[in-house]
Amino acid sequence: MLSLLYNLTIMRDYISTAEAAKKMKVSRVAVFNMIKDGRLSAKRIGRNYAISKKEFNQTYLQNLQRSVDAVLKSIDIVEYYLGRFKKAEFFSTVAIQDAFIWRIQVVGWSLKKIPLPIKRQHADWQEWITAANRYLRFYWKINTHEIWKTATKKIKPLKKQLLQIKKDLEKDQT
Repeated sequence: MLSLLYNLTIMRDYISTAEAAKKMKVSRVAVFNMIKDGRLSAKRIGRNYAISKKEFNQTYLQNLQRSVDAVLKSIDIVEYYLGRFKKAEFFSTVAIQDAFIWRIQVVGWSLKKIPLPIKRQHADWQEWITAANRYLRFYWKINTHEIWKTATKKIKPLKKQLLQIKKDLEKDQT
């Protein structure tokens, strides 16, 4: 009975590796590797690990912050390109098109790492994720007009959403 009470007390303040993996959208092996290399602290309980909810939340927020920052950095670079290159240059220069495509892929891949509950609030993000995968797998079918439209019309609303998330994260961390 005492063991059961102890376990219930422990589990109130801790989560399992499976729960952590699910919340972070990574594999359990990734969580074990984070524990092994010290990025995430955990208590060993028998053959399993228990991760402090407080520690987990801090790590979770840091990972979320990194993903948001990666997207914002790529958006800033796309905006720099837009200020530097005219539409005619974009359509006539493959290297410039490649630079835009790469950054849009980074945006999609970084958005993919953002936790599902946040992504669900922004249904339009799935379009970015799908586009990033499509550009990688079907590079011979890339529509440069679609890339230009994405860079000129869809970047600003996304940036606004991400800046709000970043602001909310910073408020949560204080």
